[in-house]
Amino acid sequence: DVTVACPTESNFSVSPATLTKEDAMSENGAEFTVTFNGEKETDTVELTLTSGDYTKTITVTATATPKGNECEAPTNLNATVTENNVTLTWEGDAAQYRVVVRLGQDEVCNETTAAKLYELKNLNEGTYSWSVASVCEEGEEIANGENFEVKKQVSANEASEGLAFRIYPNPTADVFYVEMDESARMEIFTVGGVMIRNAELTAGKNEIRLDHSGIYFVRLTGAHGAAVNRVIVK
Repeated sequence: DVTVACPTESNFSVSPATLTKEDAMSENGAEFTVTFNGEKETDTVELTLTSGDYTKTITVTATATPKGNECEAPTNLNATVTENNVTLTWEGDAAQYRVVVRLGQDEVCNETTAAKLYELKNLNEGTYSWSVASVCEEGEEIANGENFEVKKQVSANEASEGLAFRIYPNPTADVFYVEMDESARMEIFTVGGVMIRNAELTAGKNEIRLDHSGIYFVRLTGAHGAAVNRVIVK
């Protein structure tokens, strides 16, 4: 047998480390694998083949694939919704990214960007799906973000159109009352437009409790119209 060895403290390793003498001395040579462990892009090493008194030295040049050339999908995808706007962020090493956002089956955007951030404004109400792909020479690697939801925005300026009601006390520590002449549907929203409660109220006095301080919008919808009133919980 012939032993194949790299120099001491070499950045190379060789496999198999032992060849048959016939293969090593044949005109066609023998097949073996040299692994390059160095940091330089290219390097050479001299391999020594020995078997008893037989010695042969060959030179091998290896080329390393620069780290980071592999196409990897983005990570840490995040969607931040503010009213009817959304900011999409992610992490990755690609030079370009493709952002695709859909509302149901409808494509809202399909854009390429070099940034790791994408903003969409004035979105319609609904649940959106989205993905980001790293765009590389060999293709694209896609990562899907969690769906985000845009809720209908409420305004304190909606007209009552004949709906008669009274909300008191306002501000309140926790409990307030909604008093009106007819039954109505009540919806309570945060300032960010998120509905936290809905209920059917009867004509007369209805007691409502909110345990967390903040500013809320109470929307009432009855047979004679709709109205929104701001309530402050201290």
